[in-house]
Amino acid sequence: MERRALITDCTTLIGESLLRTLNQNSEPCFAENWGEDFFPDSEQISRYLNENSITDIYFTSVFEAGVAYNQNHQNEMALKNLKMGLPLAKSIYETDTIGRLINFGSSCMYSPDSSHPYNEKNIFVGRPEKTNLGYAFAKCNLAYIFNKLGEQSGISVLTIIPSNLFGENDTFGERAHVIAALVSKFQNARIKNETEVSVWGTGYAVRDFLYVDEFTKMAIEISKQNECCGYINIGSGEGMRINQLVELIAEITEYKGRILYDSSKPEGVKSKVLNCDRLHSMGLSASKNSFVEGIKKINAKYLEHIKLKNFDTESAIQEASL
Repeated sequence: MERRALITDCTTLIGESLLRTLNQNSEPCFAENWGEDFFPDSEQISRYLNENSITDIYFTSVFEAGVAYNQNHQNEMALKNLKMGLPLAKSIYETDTIGRLINFGSSCMYSPDSSHPYNEKNIFVGRPEKTNLGYAFAKCNLAYIFNKLGEQSGISVLTIIPSNLFGENDTFGERAHVIAALVSKFQNARIKNETEVSVWGTGYAVRDFLYVDEFTKMAIEISKQNECCGYINIGSGEGMRINQLVELIAEITEYKGRILYDSSKPEGVKSKVLNCDRLHSMGLSASKNSFVEGIKKINAKYLEHIKLKNFDTESAIQEASL
């Protein structure tokens, strides 16, 4: 059977990169904008899947944010993500053509008390970190439901767990992730000639960063291997301290002032690095060259954002989120 893939939301960080990469590979797919503002009910989804003979689904729809927003909107993070995932799960039972479902999880699904680096076998072991419990709760529940759906229906289901992704399609506003938030923070400070910048946390938290295009290339390769089911981590497999990241972004944005760390502010789990042994056993690994180049692309995108939108830099200042 011809492979006919659907990206449920091509406007998210992962969804946009998936669509762009598939198009570059001359692999046509259906791309929708089923997200937080509109997500069809299960009957509408079933009809769409059957009418278009969809065989593969990339479930990229997500409502996500950094640590500050997560911490202050726990219920919203849980409900909005469940609202998108549950109708899809129900619709798949009512569709005859689906053979493959790729669900995108989150590294926050792991408990901070889990053995480190995080191994796929420890999903659902322990409680996720408290600052993003609502989001993690939704992601864990959907991963469990999709996995059981696969077991009961015979559909090949894989939940891919990314490390901290970043890319040009990230938001620079209230829900920005750490790299986009830091780029906007340092550019704002440079433009306003501020002599110091304050960053949330101690600077010693460790994260596993991966440029989104590197991630999607590996995700697409894995998605074609129907025998690969269950859960798989995709990350660089290496940790970087936030203060190292801050210094690099300050250099790229050409900010020359002082950098202060506010330890009274939350920084999330102390260390979050993924065990990528399963990924490496498939002959896949991340390129180290994409990291700095990816940050430079975000920096260029933010400067373009300011220029084209006549952006008020005062309103753009956001606390760096992890």
